[in-house]
Amino acid sequence: MEAIIKNVRGYVTERRIKLAVRFILGGVFIVAGVSKLFDPQLLFSQIGKIGIKDDFIVQLCSYGLVVFEILLGSLIICWFRQWVAITTGAVLTGFCLFLGYLVYTHDPSTCGCFGNFVHFGNKQELLNNLLLVTGIVYLMPEKKFVYQQNI
Repeated sequence: MEAIIKNVRGYVTERRIKLAVRFILGGVFIVAGVSKLFDPQLLFSQIGKIGIKDDFIVQLCSYGLVVFEILLGSLIICWFRQWVAITTGAVLTGFCLFLGYLVYTHDPSTCGCFGNFVHFGNKQELLNNLLLVTGIVYLMPEKKFVYQQNI
């Protein structure tokens, strides 16, 4: 039986809330991936800050990140499974570490999370990513363990 949560308009099932959270999280990843394509130089410079010197590797990582974000966003919306949640959590943790580094070093440049489409400060982006992590934790599928005793 699904838990029922009372809403202002009536009753909304937990399943519908989780579906809305999936659309929000997946949409954020898709928008972030697509928006990076409008200003690839910003993405190249941010990937270069990690310490990668070879231009080909920087471009490969940049476009790979774009494809990965769009694919992950699509999976969150259309085919959410436990491994998708774990992968998303790991990716967001990596983004949080990078943003934490930018905040710690007082780097004034933007993180490039949404390209030039949306401008947030690094602290704001870090908070946004922490909210996304909270959403993924909320969506984590529950594993029901059944104990069988062999007699």
